[in-house]
Amino acid sequence: MKFTKEVISLVKNYIIENVQHNPNQITQQAVEYFDISKPTVLKYIKELCNERIIEKTGSNKYPNYQLVKTVHEWVYQNKQLEEDILWRNDLSPLLSDLNTNVREICQYGFTEMVNNVIDHSNSEDLRVELTLDYFNIQLWVNDSGIGIFRKIKKALNLESSKQSILE
Repeated sequence: MKFTKEVISLVKNYIIENVQHNPNQITQQAVEYFDISKPTVLKYIKELCNERIIEKTGSNKYPNYQLVKTVHEWVYQNKQLEEDILWRNDLSPLLSDLNTNVREICQYGFTEMVNNVIDHSNSEDLRVELTLDYFNIQLWVNDSGIGIFRKIKKALNLESSKQSILE
């Protein structure tokens, strides 16, 4: 039996949406849910693997599937950095397929965090990690700076970092 594009899309979306919760039973689960053959489900799983949306781990006899995660990392020296240039050159091209509102949220969060590192952390370097899968975007900005409370304590000559919370 040949399925329409709509049915194929439904099966593939079901696999994508449920693979995280049932990595070792997704094949059987899709077979039962759609009442279709195991070879048909395996065909669609293989297509999703070829599209780099999911990947197979484990053996052929006991496969597990998971969403493909892509990790990008950068380390910058905190010297004359400009957050908008880092965004434009490094991160934005990797997020060009996202909806505009999601991309703008990522840009705002990234540029604000990087700006804080540049202006306030006194860190010598800045580390950025971007992790993507079909559903999620994780963006980490790390520095080895002094921290906001110690900076306030020093600037105001306070006795304790706890006092800086009040300031």
